[in-house]
Amino acid sequence: MVHRGPDDHGHYCADGIAVGMRRLSIIDLEGGHQPIPNEDKTVWAVCNGEIYNFKELRAELEARGHVFRCDSDTEVIVHLYEEEGLNLFRRLRGMFAIALWDAARSRLVLARDRLGKKPLYICREPHRVLFASEMKSLLDVCDIPRTLNNQALQEYLALGYVPAPLTMFERIEKLLPGHYMVVEKKRVQEQQYWDVPAGPIEIRSENEWIERVREKLLDGIAQFDRRAIGRLDVADQWQRDLAVGPDLHRLRELRVLVDFDAQLVARAQPVLLGERRRRRRRLLVVLVLRRHRRERASELVPSAG
Repeated sequence: MVHRGPDDHGHYCADGIAVGMRRLSIIDLEGGHQPIPNEDKTVWAVCNGEIYNFKELRAELEARGHVFRCDSDTEVIVHLYEEEGLNLFRRLRGMFAIALWDAARSRLVLARDRLGKKPLYICREPHRVLFASEMKSLLDVCDIPRTLNNQALQEYLALGYVPAPLTMFERIEKLLPGHYMVVEKKRVQEQQYWDVPAGPIEIRSENEWIERVREKLLDGIAQFDRRAIGRLDVADQWQRDLAVGPDLHRLRELRVLVDFDAQLVARAQPVLLGERRRRRRRLLVVLVLRRHRRERASELVPSAG
């Protein structure tokens, strides 16, 4: 796991639990050591990923009297669990795989983000539950057989990927996206906390849908702005992703972007880049979007002959 977290490592061991963590430091480089406890060290958590709305949640929890010892987004998890229990995952916006230990209840909680961007692999055994963010970590446990899962192989050949909860090994499963698992009193229960919203089909005009998508995109950029301040490495990577030609297909899927680019540049650029860099990168983004417009126009105009 060293390649997954080269910056820091930590562990927590107690009766009935052992949790280890390799960390790639993104938020609170110095103080975000994991596992992270609550005030009285009865709740511990590790998180692979990032909680985008942790600042808003932190302000709410501090108003309720919770004391934070660092600026890490992971610390929000333990305090939010104290307030809302297993309902906490509905409040989190982000990409994450979480392991939480409630010492008072001898309860282990494992959770995965809504769409499953962060993986979480689990091996259930009669007297223990093993979990990791990579299968290789579980396979290092010597008594886990590497038996091929024939159903997973069929799914892979048919779909091109292995859908959760299957993996290529019979004894290892993936936690489903939008689910959490509770291990308590020798019982293992899995619960869904989120699903794609279902309801009647909305009838809207094209302009109304464009406005709806624009609102969502601007909200996403606002989330990005709040967590990217002071992290120019992330900001630069985001700008490179936007400007590189091979990635332009992602923009083409957003037809509203032709009308949206001015707001995107105005909202995202000022907080992330210096004045000189901002002008240069703004020009680059505009050139890419102009090229996109020309390509779209050429697709709509029939060729001569």
